[in-house]
Amino acid sequence: MNRYYSLYTEENGAELHIYGDIRSDDGWFGSESDVSSYKIEQELAGLDTSKPLTVYINSRGGMVSEGWAIYNQLKRFEKCKTVADGFVASIATVIFMAGKEREMSPASMLFIHNAWTNTAGNADQLRKDADDLDKMTERSAAIYLEHVNIGEEKLRELMDAETWIDPDEAVEMGFATSKGKESESTQPMQKLMFMLKNPEPKQPEPPEETQMQKFFKTMANRKDDSK
Repeated sequence: MNRYYSLYTEENGAELHIYGDIRSDDGWFGSESDVSSYKIEQELAGLDTSKPLTVYINSRGGMVSEGWAIYNQLKRFEKCKTVADGFVASIATVIFMAGKEREMSPASMLFIHNAWTNTAGNADQLRKDADDLDKMTERSAAIYLEHVNIGEEKLRELMDAETWIDPDEAVEMGFATSKGKESESTQPMQKLMFMLKNPEPKQPEPPEETQMQKFFKTMANRKDDSK
């Protein structure tokens, strides 16, 4: 089975790569690309938490509970640095916040939003699920607020709007502490990032013909047919 996480250890520290969806190992709707808190715990077990740990992340996110667990595992390391290595979305952004140093690669983006779920049941169950989602959103927002400098109101606006955040914005707002060096190889991703944040405006629909315009067009067609 392919692994979408890996750990490289050296005498002076370790590197962890998280390159998959954040999901549990319960066997439901999983795939070989999933990364669970249990798998990460197994990788980190036995490491000296006083030595540097660098975590590279490229993930669309996934389960809130699993992401929180990985966040807490990384926070135990005194010198944890996280690096956005591509798209760091949803609960993966919470994992990213575990780093005391948080670096945005030039070709990377964060994506933040409120918690959501799939559900079914009666009205009481749906109300409970909505309340639970609010609590999950509150906890993730609290983690962001430990580091960002934009204030709770602005953060809520960004989460409500389901916002993509580029490297410069991430550093400016405090999600990240630094931005990696630019290189020519990042230009295609930079163009994609610009397109995501600046979609082309929709072309206006042509105005519908008025009844008078339709009348004159019909008369003109009849005149042509009569020749």
